[in-house]
Amino acid sequence: MKLRAPEPSDLDTLYLWENDPETWRVSFNDGPLSRHQLWQYLDSYSPDIATQGQIRLIIEHEGRPAGTIDLTDYSARHRRAQVGLYIAPAFRRLGLAGEAMKMICTYARDITGMHQLYAMTAVDNAAASALLQLAGFATCGRLRSYLRLKSGSYTDVLIFQKILI
Repeated sequence: MKLRAPEPSDLDTLYLWENDPETWRVSFNDGPLSRHQLWQYLDSYSPDIATQGQIRLIIEHEGRPAGTIDLTDYSARHRRAQVGLYIAPAFRRLGLAGEAMKMICTYARDITGMHQLYAMTAVDNAAASALLQLAGFATCGRLRSYLRLKSGSYTDVLIFQKILI
């Protein structure tokens, strides 16, 4: 497994992943993205988190894209970012998520000099909570009624944090 920059050849894969309604609730995404929007993102991609405020890496397994891991909401002043992870269904339960989390934590600490990472997940997303805890993140807060569900009801979000340095 490796992490790599997104390539133009990832367009169709990213289009499928970003437009899967099942992931919108857990990804905090509000809706679909067009091919054009994704192409623009790929065409202007920069690995410079300081100027872009974010970085997206493709999780590659045996030469195939298996998911994405993102650092977003980067703050140079506070040396922190939010981490987000997506593993495609065909690649789940292979240990890729845990390995990707270790790699992104090392990258954030050693390459960008970040002090901390944080993540948010719906209170009922047991898999994400377990992954974050295994990766050394600690639960540090709860936001009440933070996510609106399809049913119109709301659910809480747990906040996790990992101090890197």
